Amino acid sequence: MIKEALFKKVMGKFTTGIAIVTTLDANQKPFGLTINAFSSLSLDPPMVLFCLAKKTRFYSHLGNQSHFTINILADTQTDLSIHFAKPFFGDQWDNIDFEFGKNNCPQLKNALGIIECEKGAIYNGGDHDIILGKVQDLKLTDAQPLLYFSGKYCALKIEA
Repeated sequence: MIKEALFKKVMGKFTTGIAIVTTLDANQKPFGLTINAFSSLSLDPPMVLFCLAKKTRFYSHLGNQSHFTINILADTQTDLSIHFAKPFFGDQWDNIDFEFGKNNCPQLKNALGIIECEKGAIYNGGDHDIILGKVQDLKLTDAQPLLYFSGKYCALKIEA
């Protein structure tokens, strides 16, 4: 039997980027969640996927919506990652610099990349689901990525 703590420790050795997936709740108010299980899936047609724990509040909000946006975080946005990773009560978007995209989902200002998606198929993945997104629009900045390794945030160091 695989021990959960060891599994988490080993998986934590895989460096990931950090993103915030956003959509609207049933009252059409913005809602977001920090994720790191995210990947491109297909070039033709352009598709992405992310994994979402079934027990999160975001899961129920996404079920009511046809669209979502992936906000890939820049290395200056650790505070946003922490903010959207916590359970939240009240207005999650107080003091958050964002705008609505073409798909009416929130887009975080100064994010490294923005991927607007139409929700596609959803597949069972144990205590998570695998959510497919059909890419509809993209934005890109020249910022550096926020990374996560071994339970800590870190930045990419590029040597000339």
